[in-house]
Amino acid sequence: VEGIAVLTIHGAKGLGFEHVWLVQTHAGSGASRRGAVTSAQWFNGRWEMVIRGMRTPGYFEVKAGQDDVEQAESIRLLYVALTRAKKRLVIVGNRMPSSGVGPMLKSFERRAGGWPKTEDLWPDETQGPRIDLSQARWVWLGHPLWDGETPRAETRASVRTALDPARIEADGEQLDRWRERAREHQLRPWLGTASEEGHRLFREAMADRFDGAEDEPKAPREAGAGQWIAMAVGTAMHGLLERFDHSAGDPTHELNTRLDEALVWLHGALPREDVRATAGKRLQTIVKRFREGPLWQRFLDLDGSILARELALVTTPETGGAVGAMTGAIDLVYQDPDTGEIVVADYKTDQLADDAEIQDRAAVYRPQLEIYARALKEAMNLDVAPRRELWFVGSGVVHAL
Repeated sequence: VEGIAVLTIHGAKGLGFEHVWLVQTHAGSGASRRGAVTSAQWFNGRWEMVIRGMRTPGYFEVKAGQDDVEQAESIRLLYVALTRAKKRLVIVGNRMPSSGVGPMLKSFERRAGGWPKTEDLWPDETQGPRIDLSQARWVWLGHPLWDGETPRAETRASVRTALDPARIEADGEQLDRWRERAREHQLRPWLGTASEEGHRLFREAMADRFDGAEDEPKAPREAGAGQWIAMAVGTAMHGLLERFDHSAGDPTHELNTRLDEALVWLHGALPREDVRATAGKRLQTIVKRFREGPLWQRFLDLDGSILARELALVTTPETGGAVGAMTGAIDLVYQDPDTGEIVVADYKTDQLADDAEIQDRAAVYRPQLEIYARALKEAMNLDVAPRRELWFVGSGVVHAL
């Protein structure tokens, strides 16, 4: 049963099958149950309409145009149905339906080569129920000679050799693996983000640090609140650096102005007062460390070298990822004033204590920066990929990948 797919013609678009059965080809669209129709259409410089079944004199021209469109649509739909089979197509329908001929059957009647003469088949029992005509085999079910000419499947008297149970089990396991692989393939998203691989690696790294987290009832809730705050603070810090005006006369005053804006945004983005307070203090601490550390002057020295901030990108996905596109935004693209290299930089607000933590976190974010560099190299037609940097703004460290 799993090998049979029952689909509408619309649902089968773009698909192909070894064998296709196209059924009820005689059926029409059914009688309208909407009652009297009321419609109007501007046609050839005048209004033509039908009001509760009463038509204007020229409405027949509108109706003729509608009929032409419907006929073209039915032919297009029939073409889709007839081109799904790779090896064998079986078309089933009533040649003389009592309720009238449907649009698909009308199209068949205009087929090149015509139809067999059915009026001679039933009285003349010398003619069998099958006729080969115009590159098709025509079969009439219920013909008087049907039972006599229909081949019967031969029953097998016995099975020569029994199947090996181990082989059956191995084949079953292989089918399970294929089925799971097909399910994973089908569940691939249409769109992916460049940062999602980094997020996955980060979650795995954090999980390794809490071996007994499942035994602590409050651990998941506390971890969830912490992640909530971290994401909000990271977004606020990114917005602050994006809007920073390098041409401002007083850079410190400009930084404080952007910090005030970010705190207002945090207040509106976070619903709980305790979470707002924690996030606000954390953001202020990060900005203070950024201002007092070596990254502040390096950031200011980029005035005139910045090519883009929060540069949106759409690129082709990596193998095995999303099937449509990868999206993302590069925090900072600049040209190194000393070497002339193009650099992609990504801001990170992680609170890191030592070089070992920086190395671990850099390994987590590496796939994200590789996607950024590859996309920018292709977009700018560069000979070499841009240099990749992680700016840990809270720790005052630039880590080159």
